[in-house]
Amino acid sequence: MISAAIGRHVPLSGWWMQRTPRERLLVAGMTTLAVLYVMVVAAVEPLFSARAEARATITTSEAALARLAALPANAAPAAASSGDQPAATVLTDTAYEFGLAIRRIEPEGDGARLTVEDADFSEILHWIDSLEKEHGLHVVALEMDRRPEPGVVSANLTLQR
Repeated sequence: MISAAIGRHVPLSGWWMQRTPRERLLVAGMTTLAVLYVMVVAAVEPLFSARAEARATITTSEAALARLAALPANAAPAAASSGDQPAATVLTDTAYEFGLAIRRIEPEGDGARLTVEDADFSEILHWIDSLEKEHGLHVVALEMDRRPEPGVVSANLTLQR
């Protein structure tokens, strides 16, 4: 069995030995370049693509954070449509729309204090933006902690009308 396997490689070995040293060098070089090309196409390009997507997401999130930070603290509520609903109801309804799970919510005056765990950073920012523009709820306090997974955070928020 072993001799049969060796016998199959003899023609390739014989072909290799028939090549001049210059041809062997060229074939080895081209093989090396082909392997490097396959490695770049199969491994490096997808990594660069994922990195570019992550940077785009970060840029969008930073722009949303800058818009949130630029809002005045005493801005008037943007929408009166949800003004008659308790803040806790608005928060739970809208969190579901953004795919966020509220772990704990405590009504506090005309607002609420809540905890959201393991949520996508950009979705939290879009949710906060929606709460301010559509429901007149403004962030009074915000504390975010990143999780081990990329782009995932836990947040403690206090919102008021």
